[in-house]
Amino acid sequence: MKLLVDTNVWIEHFQQRSAQLSHHLLEGEVFLHPLVFGELALGQFKQRELVLEFLAEMPQAQEVTAAETLALIEGRRLMGRGIGLVGAMLLGSALITEDCLLWTRDRRLAGIAEECGAGFLPGE
Repeated sequence: MKLLVDTNVWIEHFQQRSAQLSHHLLEGEVFLHPLVFGELALGQFKQRELVLEFLAEMPQAQEVTAAETLALIEGRRLMGRGIGLVGAMLLGSALITEDCLLWTRDRRLAGIAEECGAGFLPGE
C-alpha cells in the first residue's frame, strides 16, 4: 500500500511529529503530489529549505488532467459536496495510482475518498 498525503497531514507533522507518518516515510510508502508540494512551498516552517529538498526527492503519485478531474467530479457527483479542486485532483490521483490511498484530515474529502475505496484511516 502507498499513501498520497494531503497538505494538512504534512502541516500537522511539521508542527507535532506524527509517528505514523514517520513510519510510512521510513517504509517508503508515501507519495507526494505536485500540488501538495506547491502548497507546502508557500508555507513557513522550521528547516523549510531542507524539508523542501527532501520532499522534492519523494516518489510522485500519478497526476490527473483537468479533463480527468472534471470527469471524476461529474461521474462521482462531487459537485456541492464541499471539496475543492485540489482535493478532487488528489482523489483522482489516488484512484489512478496503483495500490494508493489518500490520507487527509479534511473530513469531507476523507469521507468521499472512503466512499470511492481510496480513503486511508490513520491507525490502519
